[in-house]
Amino acid sequence: MKNESIHDREGFPMRTDRTRHAAPMILSYFLFLLLVLFGCSHQSNSEVKIGAIFSQTGPIAPYGNKALEGLNLALDEYKGSGLAVSIIVEDAKSTPNGAIAAFQKLASVDKVAVIIGPESSGLAMAISSLANNEKIVLFAPTISVDKYSSPNDFTFRNWPSARSIAQKMADVCYNKLNYRKIAVMYINNDMGASYSSAFKERFKEFGGETVSMDSYLASDSNFGTQLSRINSAKPDAIYLIGQVEMGQILKQLHELNVKLPVLSGIGIEDPKVKETAGALINGIIYTTPAYNPISENAAVQKYDTAFRAKYNKASEIFAASTYDAMKILAQVIAQGNTTSEQIKNALFKTKDFAGATGRISFDENGDVIKDISIKKIEDGEYIFLSEDLTPLKK
Repeated sequence: MKNESIHDREGFPMRTDRTRHAAPMILSYFLFLLLVLFGCSHQSNSEVKIGAIFSQTGPIAPYGNKALEGLNLALDEYKGSGLAVSIIVEDAKSTPNGAIAAFQKLASVDKVAVIIGPESSGLAMAISSLANNEKIVLFAPTISVDKYSSPNDFTFRNWPSARSIAQKMADVCYNKLNYRKIAVMYINNDMGASYSSAFKERFKEFGGETVSMDSYLASDSNFGTQLSRINSAKPDAIYLIGQVEMGQILKQLHELNVKLPVLSGIGIEDPKVKETAGALINGIIYTTPAYNPISENAAVQKYDTAFRAKYNKASEIFAASTYDAMKILAQVIAQGNTTSEQIKNALFKTKDFAGATGRISFDENGDVIKDISIKKIEDGEYIFLSEDLTPLKK
C-alpha cells in the first residue's frame, strides 16, 4: 500500500462504533429529490444505485469517516423528496486491495451506476482503471495525485490536482513572498512526486530556482542528511510536502538550528503534525483546496450551519468536498441522468455549481476547476489569507 493520507486525504451514522470492524455495510436511503430545487421537471421512475467507497477501518479511516460525514449530511437534505436512490457503502479498509474488493462488489453484485470515493489517491488509483473498464463513474472527492487525470473517461474528482495546488504555491513564493531560491523536500510517493515536479516547473517559469530536491520515505524517522543538504544550498525557504511525518521534520529542523521559512500543503493541518511539532508549525504558509467557513457566501454558510447542527463541531474540508460531490450527483440525477454514461456526460457539462467549497466546474479530464486558498498558521490556528497575504476576517 502507498503511504498516503489526505492526498492519497468521526463517526458516520450509517456505521456505529460497535460495527465499524464488521464486514462492509450496505445502507439504502430512499431519497426523493425535490426537482424544483434544481429548476427541473424531468423525473425518472427507476432507482439509481450509488456506491460509496471510504475507509472506515485502518490507518486512514479518520479521513474516510470525515468524508462520510459530508456524504451523510448531503443525503439528509434530500430525504422525503422526489427520485428513489439507493446508497450502498463499502469499507476500503485503508488498503488498495480493500478498495478493489469494494469496487468489485459494487460493480458485479450491486451494479451501481456511480461510485463516490475513495478518500485516498492511492486507493483511487487502484480502482480508476477498473471504473473505466466497467464504465462506472468514479467520483473521488478528496484526491489530488496527477496520475488520476485522463481525458473523456469515467473518472472525476472534486479536489484540485496536485499540479494546480503546487503551481499556486509557486506563484505565492515568487510573486507574493519574493522568494527566488527554494528547497523542495517531499515524500517519495505519487502525491509527493506530483507536487514537487509541478512546483519546480512553475517556479522556474516565473524565474525562480529550485536549489535542491530531496525526497524521503514515510517510514523514515531521521531526516538529518536531507536537512543538512538543504541548509547548505542556502534557499530562501523550504517547500515541505508530506503527511504526519512533517511534524518530526519540523522538530529536526529546529534541533539542527536551520532557520528557514517553511511552506507546505493541506497535510500540515493533520492534528498529528501539531501534536509532534507544537509551536514550530506557527508561521507556515500553505496552499489548499478552498473551503472557508468564515466566508459570507450563502452556500458556505448554509453548509456550515447544517454541519454544526448535525455534528456539534466545525467541518473540515474532507467533509465539505464530499458533501459537494454528493450534491452535484443529486443535481445530475434529478435532471434525469440515471445511467453511468448519462451521469458522466452530465458531469462534464456541470458549470459553476455553487458549493460549500466554491464554484465548481469540470475540465475534459474530469478534474475540478475551482479556487485554491492560501492559509497561514498563527498561534496554532489555521488562518485564511487574501491574495495579498493579509488575514481574512469574518
